Amino acid sequence: MGMALGGNLRFHEICRWLCIFMLHFERGLQLKDCLLYCYEVQLESKVQRKGLGKFLIQILQLTANSTQMEKVTLTVFKRNPGAYQFF
Repeated sequence: MGMALGGNLRFHEICRWLCIFMLHFERGLQLKDCLLYCYEVQLESKVQRKGLGKFLIQILQLTANSTQMEKVTLTVFKRNPGAYQFF
């Protein structure tokens, strides 16, 4: 189904292996405050609890600081205990 790349590996299999996290954020305003809103942080289970999530949040904070944004914010649901504990 996927495009063959060297040996038995297929393009979609390589992409699935390479994509270990997803981070979705954008600038916004909240009561006249400039902020960076994080919509999603997702990590493959094989890379969870290894410091990558903390590193990604630090990058968000550095991005906010370097662009004079006053806040980094996100929403965490209590029904997701792993994320709730992390944040």
